Amino acid sequence: MTSEEYIRALALAVTRLEDETDRDAKSALFELALRIRALIATLPEGQLERQIVYPKLRERFATELQNTSNRIFAILRSRLVQAEVAATTTAANLFDLPALAPRDLGDILRETRIQTQTLLTLFSPSPGGGLSPFGRQLLRLLDRSVQSRFMQNITTADIADVVIGVRFRKGEQLPVVGKGTVANAWRFRLKGLMAAAFWAMAYNAQQRAAPASTRPISRWRWNAVLDPKTCPVCRPLDGKEAGTPEAFPKGPPPLHPFCRCVLIPIYT
Repeated sequence: MTSEEYIRALALAVTRLEDETDRDAKSALFELALRIRALIATLPEGQLERQIVYPKLRERFATELQNTSNRIFAILRSRLVQAEVAATTTAANLFDLPALAPRDLGDILRETRIQTQTLLTLFSPSPGGGLSPFGRQLLRLLDRSVQSRFMQNITTADIADVVIGVRFRKGEQLPVVGKGTVANAWRFRLKGLMAAAFWAMAYNAQQRAAPASTRPISRWRWNAVLDPKTCPVCRPLDGKEAGTPEAFPKGPPPLHPFCRCVLIPIYT
């Protein structure tokens, strides 16, 4: 398998698993948004009254958010094993090796990092049954959008629409995840997390395969997907080479959520 074939095979496997996970997680977030919207719709109309009632509702939000965080983590775990098999098989083909044995799920969760946190830490409730770090991210996005509108002269129904919008079809009111809604921000955050997790796993598979290969690697080349979405950090790194993955200025990819970069080994 050539480096170019490797990139195509890896991208195909990762994209398929990302799409499948996103489809299931999208449903979980949609249902969460509907429940949160219904709770916000119970707020009183007065500005002062809203400020008094909101902290009590926020406790109920936290419960809903943690339940959804647990549900999404279960969805993600089921796909991680599939991703591990796909990534290790692809890496073994690149390095001319027998298929590598997949890691235990616990090892995958502990070793797959999203920036500074492992997946296990990101989805684990805080001591005492509090929100997981992922749940706290969702709550911050909700607070930011809802509380910023408390002092505005708008109705409670309008505030509820910030979480998930509505549209009318043949006189029937239908929920919709539109731009600017909290539900859309939640999904964007989760898509970035998933992309980083799957590509981090691909990198781990490469690192496991490289030492076992009889083909010596002289250096590693940074490969970025160059399109309008490419970030200003990754774009100038495309094509750059280093002796080891850790020798790149900011370390190996992924560098951020939605990072689509990968390192390609260059053989002697």
